[in-house]
Amino acid sequence: MALAYLTWLGPSVVARPAFENALARAARAFPVIGAGLGAAAGLVYVIAYGVGLPPLVGALAAVAFLVLATAARHEAALARLADGLGAAREPKAEDAVPPRLGAAGVIVLMLALGARIATIADLESGGLVFAALLAAGASSRAALAPLARYGWGVGEETPAEGEARSGLGDLLIGVGIALVLCLVFVGWSGLVALILAAAAVAAYGWFGAERAAREDTVLGAQQVYETVFLIALSALR
Repeated sequence: MALAYLTWLGPSVVARPAFENALARAARAFPVIGAGLGAAAGLVYVIAYGVGLPPLVGALAAVAFLVLATAARHEAALARLADGLGAAREPKAEDAVPPRLGAAGVIVLMLALGARIATIADLESGGLVFAALLAAGASSRAALAPLARYGWGVGEETPAEGEARSGLGDLLIGVGIALVLCLVFVGWSGLVALILAAAAVAAYGWFGAERAAREDTVLGAQQVYETVFLIALSALR
């Protein structure tokens, strides 16, 4: 279930309550899948760096791999949400996801992609980039679970209290896995980056809650988290 939601293997729209409930129970797998995606992207960078390509080219290849592996879901969601935030009025549920991207969405998407590519290139060392992308992939996906479970977004209701409790253990396990992976691969600087990125996601979710569809708020959060995490890690190294 988590693999279907976080990669190109799954459906393009997640709306059925049954699917959302099952997704919440799969939350413990979010950081594992994220770690796998990050490790694969890190390996792409290591190979490019190892054959003598410039760090910027390797970073571009790593980010391109992540975009392809996830069918650009996170990037598209962030861009649509940026359009919603830039709107002069609060959209209704039926027009929360516009058919085309506006200027705000395109600009935010370019900035997010550019920041990730530049930060990865700045880390430069193949081993450091591999560890950073693995930790970023794991913790950024773990951060999606609370949003997916308790939900922010136009036209969506928060699950009943008993229903929300049913997935709490899975959420905690997922967060615990992400914490361990960050500490093991990038040390205490990774923990600081995790805290900063989580705060950025909380702010993002609060601002986006009334202006975008729930799926866009959840999926777009991964881009916000990963970008802030990598920037913080680069600054702290």
